[in-house]
Amino acid sequence: MTMAGTVHRQLPFRVRFEWGLDGARSVASGVDLAVVVDVLTFTTCVSVAVDRGAMVFPYPWKDAGAEDFAAHHDAQLAGPRGGGGLSLSPSSLREARPLGRVVLPSPNGSSIAYELAPEVPLIAAVSLRNAAATADGWRPNSLRTQWWR
Repeated sequence: MTMAGTVHRQLPFRVRFEWGLDGARSVASGVDLAVVVDVLTFTTCVSVAVDRGAMVFPYPWKDAGAEDFAAHHDAQLAGPRGGGGLSLSPSSLREARPLGRVVLPSPNGSSIAYELAPEVPLIAAVSLRNAAATADGWRPNSLRTQWWR
């Protein structure tokens, strides 16, 4: 007999799917890789930044510690979209000069990646922009995506 908790956490399966932060927490226990798919903003921004040679650090949205986290990682802190300068906007990352290390807070993808990082050995950011590379295989050196760890 399978208990509801086990079914919800999808433990019998090698590949698990879930939505949002609570869903990610429920299925991430014991996994080797988490793929965060946020097709609207965060993972697209990550893809743009990585294409430009940047290193992206995920961070929770509207967390008061973001400035200290960015300083600790010697990184630029991206602001919200429409705020001017470096932001959670692919075009701001494409146009920024220079672009090296970036802390990129977002309400969904970044918050999920940050939350999973202590437990999951490898996290990939996947968007529509890098979906084909992702589908071709999990070779970190060949993907235009960000891997944390």
